[in-house]
Amino acid sequence: MGSRVPTIVQSVLLALAWGASFLFIKIGLEGLSPGQVVLARMVCGAVTLGIIGAATRTPLPGRRSAGGTWHRHHPRAPRRLRLREAGR
Repeated sequence: MGSRVPTIVQSVLLALAWGASFLFIKIGLEGLSPGQVVLARMVCGAVTLGIIGAATRTPLPGRRSAGGTWHRHHPRAPRRLRLREAGR
């Protein structure tokens, strides 16, 4: 199935949004500190993802415990997790 918006229009909108972000950073750094710019970008990104998630009804990912399997096998995992996996 095709998209309702032509690909060229999507590409142009993406290019405008991408380029505008650099312009807004340049303008923002003149009146704001770098930390404030970072915070504003993070908040805008979180709000955007929240709106997209709500519009598509995508559930938030489940929370993994600190001792999840993926964590215990990591070479820099805390010693207590590696020992628990080894049964010591």
